[in-house]
Amino acid sequence: MSRVLPLGARSFNTIERPIRDIAGLDGWFGIDKAALALILAKEFLLDYLGAGLIANLVICGYIFVRLVLSKQGLPYFAYALVGTMCLLFGVGSILAGDTITAAKNLLRIAQVFLYAMFCFFLLQNYGNKFQSLFRKSAFFFNSVLVINICVIVLQFWFPGSFVAYPGDTTLTLEDTMSGLFGSASTHAIAIYTTFVIIYDYVVFRRDKRGVQYWLYLIAIAIVSLWIATLNDNKALFFFLPVGLLLCLVMYCCVRPRVARRILLPYAVGAIVLIAVLYSALPFFREYLEQNIFKSIEIATRAFDLNAYVNGSDERFKLIVYALSLPGTWLMGDGFGLVNLYQEGYRGFNHFGLSDFGSIAILGGIWFYIVVLYAFSRPFGDFKKENAPLVFSVVSLFALLAFYTQVFTQVRIAIPAFMLAITFCCLWRDLTVSTSGQGNLTDGR
Repeated sequence: MSRVLPLGARSFNTIERPIRDIAGLDGWFGIDKAALALILAKEFLLDYLGAGLIANLVICGYIFVRLVLSKQGLPYFAYALVGTMCLLFGVGSILAGDTITAAKNLLRIAQVFLYAMFCFFLLQNYGNKFQSLFRKSAFFFNSVLVINICVIVLQFWFPGSFVAYPGDTTLTLEDTMSGLFGSASTHAIAIYTTFVIIYDYVVFRRDKRGVQYWLYLIAIAIVSLWIATLNDNKALFFFLPVGLLLCLVMYCCVRPRVARRILLPYAVGAIVLIAVLYSALPFFREYLEQNIFKSIEIATRAFDLNAYVNGSDERFKLIVYALSLPGTWLMGDGFGLVNLYQEGYRGFNHFGLSDFGSIAILGGIWFYIVVLYAFSRPFGDFKKENAPLVFSVVSLFALLAFYTQVFTQVRIAIPAFMLAITFCCLWRDLTVSTSGQGNLTDGR
């Protein structure tokens, strides 16, 4: 049985050469480290240069061969998941449509699932080494975020410049302002920004960093929220609070007394501070009303089945509409009927904006539940002692699926997986410091 070993005493103060550590072939990772480097390059640059598709094919091919030929083999739950997904998918495909359309839809999900299984493979077989590499890459992860912020500012100041290749004339100006992540990647940026902020918190907390690091964290969070207003990236205003709240859930479950004595006063103080700033500063009031209150109002209106919505607001309507269909609670409309992103299907101009909506409508709620489990299981063993971690990871992917295409788009899934690994690291820190034991994932 392969298990993730507890983290050793080694700190992650050493972050001077994270890029060389990730890309190097000089040690325990070998070619797997090169695969990690290619995955990060695809996310942060190759999609922008138009080479993301080729990189994705190479990565998926490598992961498939690596998992199949691995001496450790695949975990039992992976075989069970693949079999269940194929069975449900096959039944759904028979209901309507053609096998080619069904196969294309299946491949969209399967390619992202390969990345999830690769994360599981790394956690299982490299344990501390992978976690150590992940933890000491703070400089690299923060550099990517800062550079991307600078590029977005240039894209805002000089509209039409620094546009990802190949340029898409159908995109709005805001969609082209995605930095080096590629066109229409604002959701990926929002998840990545959330990841970096939470990752920095985990790193700074464990390492007992000085005041200057915490001031940097506050500054980068404020700047990121401001940048989100330039490219209309409202997703960040949803993802960041959700990510912090899920971290708080884990913290409260492990240390309830500390949470009551320390976190509760801080939370009350933050609410009072926001209320004072809202009343005293007109620009702060306008910021909240335009980016938060307005988004909540739009989402609330979209949940009304009788309301007309269009554009990005359709993702919310897809949720309630999918749950209202009798076929959703059976086997869905059939994956062979239409493409997962088919415009105009079921009256939605942007069908497929929400993976929950499109997967539930075409494959049924049961297939969606299997997919949700398939993407959550690699990041946490479903055991009682890991319940807070499991809850946080499952909630993360469920909420992301409501808003994004996290199960069908690699560029969105990669930062989501990085955020899930950060949850694992936080859970490890909390449980090890509390009980001196615990594991992130289990073996077969």
